Amino acid sequence: MRTRIKEIRKMKGLTQVEFGKAVGVSGQYVTMLESGERSPSEALVQNICHEFNIRYDWLVNGEEPMMIPQDKYDELIQTILHNKSEFMRSAVMTISRIPGGWEALEQVVTQVYEDWQKELKAQNEKKPDE
Repeated sequence: MRTRIKEIRKMKGLTQVEFGKAVGVSGQYVTMLESGERSPSEALVQNICHEFNIRYDWLVNGEEPMMIPQDKYDELIQTILHNKSEFMRSAVMTISRIPGGWEALEQVVTQVYEDWQKELKAQNEKKPDE
């Protein structure tokens, strides 16, 4: 399991300290896990699986596939939650506090997208044939 823990950390581009912080242990403990000096508790295994969308059977036994399949919305949610952009986090928090915030945002984004599509179509119609 130690090599799989290291594989997850490397795949996510995290230092041992960052990985440890994400799953609730110290960077030094991650070092001990990766070297085989320590074995993770069941709770830690569950935390790693949850935090990084890893299949339990893969982490514990090496049974493929590694990742839990996600749809595009799950992937977007994970990107937002784990993004280091303070702007993105602030924007999501602000929208979540507005009464009807998500619905209102959906309407605005839909309208902007539709307007953009109309503009693209108009630009394409103006282009001379090549």
